[in-house]
Amino acid sequence: MKKVTGCFYVSSQIDVDSVRFAKEQGFDQIICNRPNNEENDQVDYEVIEAEAIDQGLEFHFVPICSGNINLEAIQKTRQLLSKKKKTLAYCRTGTRCITVWACAKASCKCPDKILKNVRDAGYNLDYLREFLIDLKPTS
Repeated sequence: MKKVTGCFYVSSQIDVDSVRFAKEQGFDQIICNRPNNEENDQVDYEVIEAEAIDQGLEFHFVPICSGNINLEAIQKTRQLLSKKKKTLAYCRTGTRCITVWACAKASCKCPDKILKNVRDAGYNLDYLREFLIDLKPTS
């Protein structure tokens, strides 16, 4: 689990024990950005969802195929982040999660600050800088 901001963390694939740990750590919601069946040993999102609900956590399935961040996923993520809840997002490596987070934050946060958060979490999305600038509304 890697901290991106005080209330947003990303992770590679999680399991039932990870959900319990998230609850112990004070998380409020889990976002799954990973479609089922990407790998044979992958835990299906429905198993994670059931445990999250049992633990009193919100669960949101916002699947993103590897390398294919879409506007719908960005908008849904922006909506979920607007709740200001402590959030754990997961996929295979965390890269899709942090990428969609960066895109969702582009409307309200400076691209350089976004990319610093990303680097501090151990990822490199510098190649997205111009795209993040383009996502920021002009007014």
